[in-house]
Amino acid sequence: MKPFPYGAFPFVRLLIPLIMGRLLSLYIPVSAYLQYTFVVVLLLTIIYLFFKFEKKYAKRWVAGLLINCSLLLGGWCSNAINKTAELPYDIPLSYKGSVLDVYKEDATKQNIEILVTRTDIKKSVYFKSLLYIKKDSLQTPLLPGDQILFKSKLTKIQSVRNPYAFNYGAYLKSKKIFGCFYVDSDQCYKLESGFSVRRYFYLIRNYFENKLLTVGLDNNVSSILIALILGDKTQINNDVKSDFSGAGLMHLISVSGMHVGIIYLIVVFLLGGFKSKINKKVQLVIILSCLWFYAGLTGMSPSVFRATIMFSMFIITKSLSRVNYNIYHALAIAAFIILLLNPEAIINIGFWLSFMAVISIVYFYPRINTMVYFAKPWTKFIWSLFSLSLAAQIGTLPIVIYAFGYFPLWFFISNIIIVPLIPFVFIGGLLLMFCPVNSLVVSFLMSGLNEIVLFVIEVASWINQFPLSKYAGLQLGLFEVGMFYVVIIFIVLYNNKRTYQNVIGVLVSIVLFVTLNSFKSYHQLSKEKLVIHEIKGKSAVSSISINDRYLFEDSKLSDVELERNIMPLWRNHLYTTIDQVDFASKKIIPFYNSNLRGLILNGAVDLSVLDSLYLNVDVIVVTHKVTKNIIEDIFAEFKSAKVIFDSSFSRYESLQIADNHQYDSQRVYFVALNGAIEL
Repeated sequence: MKPFPYGAFPFVRLLIPLIMGRLLSLYIPVSAYLQYTFVVVLLLTIIYLFFKFEKKYAKRWVAGLLINCSLLLGGWCSNAINKTAELPYDIPLSYKGSVLDVYKEDATKQNIEILVTRTDIKKSVYFKSLLYIKKDSLQTPLLPGDQILFKSKLTKIQSVRNPYAFNYGAYLKSKKIFGCFYVDSDQCYKLESGFSVRRYFYLIRNYFENKLLTVGLDNNVSSILIALILGDKTQINNDVKSDFSGAGLMHLISVSGMHVGIIYLIVVFLLGGFKSKINKKVQLVIILSCLWFYAGLTGMSPSVFRATIMFSMFIITKSLSRVNYNIYHALAIAAFIILLLNPEAIINIGFWLSFMAVISIVYFYPRINTMVYFAKPWTKFIWSLFSLSLAAQIGTLPIVIYAFGYFPLWFFISNIIIVPLIPFVFIGGLLLMFCPVNSLVVSFLMSGLNEIVLFVIEVASWINQFPLSKYAGLQLGLFEVGMFYVVIIFIVLYNNKRTYQNVIGVLVSIVLFVTLNSFKSYHQLSKEKLVIHEIKGKSAVSSISINDRYLFEDSKLSDVELERNIMPLWRNHLYTTIDQVDFASKKIIPFYNSNLRGLILNGAVDLSVLDSLYLNVDVIVVTHKVTKNIIEDIFAEFKSAKVIFDSSFSRYESLQIADNHQYDSQRVYFVALNGAIEL
């Protein structure tokens, strides 16, 4: 088998330094000196290519060096760190700006992204932020492109407050959003409506969403259709999301290449009846326009952008019969364009999942599919679905584990059952969107879509209940993710060229990966930890030791609260089930491990009657049920213990306690003010 023709695809070679530069920008701050260096190198590159390249072919390596250095430095400098310290946090000021995008909207509020500047300074300094605005029933909702004026305090966005949980604050900062505003509708004034392409896509998408929500479908069905066709997953309830995630089906309701491919096939099919009447160039324009319109309608996520670029290249090269289409080259061009237009895509999990899934499918699917021969068509079909799912998982598995902390172990069952149904659901949903509400077609489609989508939801729920549906026995950090891909690369090299060196590479990389991961797993399992979590208005304490593992809670946490705030910690310690202890009816709850002994105080406790065993503890966790007069007694009785006021206290109550009591800041901790604490 021939090796991968790396040198034949220039964009593969151009992409590597750009990615390296973008990765460097995440860890090494960009200085003014580095920016000047980039400008100088870029000018030298342009000058050399313009004046020398054609005449001095023997020195073409100089051009290659300059181009690679320009891309490396350009990728590095494209994410220059904003000076957030200069922003006027917690000061009521007047601001003006424009609406960039609407993230979420319901009957009572809007969550929008804005570009604003202060009105009290002459030199306008614009920055991006979020605006949470309470809606008035008589007021028209804000749309992308609207110019607004309001007065409010800029609030800092909190970073992650629970161990290993999704860091929403860091995610927003990566998008250069460094604050948020909270205003009522009567505090925000719309000045005018400016032009914005997003505005028209938002209005069209909103129209179709409302149609699917009000046409008479089951609520779960309409929310799945909205996610599947329009890319908006906010309507799906959390139980359904959890089932789809555990069944390995989230990729089906995340608009991606498969959905763009269906749109392409539909347009080609519709144009097929007019081939003799429509010029080929006109057909090309129609197909490309439909694909890019759909990409804009779904929000132009990295996966959709990638797929649309690749399909566009395929269509154009197909129309130019002398040009050959190569999928690896198309992938490199798509990634290059995305990173040039949106440098922040480098830290978007969807960007990496999309590209790694396609690369893995292109390489591994034909090899896996031909491993076993089946004579009957239906067995061939099932095997091809299994091969496709397995090929995609090979390339995405380390990223999925790193990002989500678990792997959907039974993905192949759900994909074999559900994937064949998705094109029918997608096309049926499109027809439902475009057909008149009172037509017979809509009545027929509604009954069929309800049955099929509810069946899909039932299958996802069924598979999610399988043992180890969310397997967390393998936890990967960034280094382990890199090692996993090193193993895959050596396996690919060995498959292409079965040399002694490649055999050694495969064996060494596998042994190294297994050894490192085994050591990490042993370290995690032997680690003891006490964590007082931050869950607004609630008490939650995780006590993890070698022999015992408990979650102490004052009221039963919802599945969403567990998944977002508790499970990331437990999965990191390789545990997938939680022993929950409800202490709502108890006033004193002891807990301990080999390093710490502690008490949870959960009510009016007479500390004078506690024996020495209770008084001689290392940690005291105080809930909001403890009265104010007892707080003084706690400080007096437990003089050496660390006192932690948990998140059942509000931020305001925590500040009041901090102001009214003299205490050692090293000894007293407020979860509502400082986030979860690990001991």
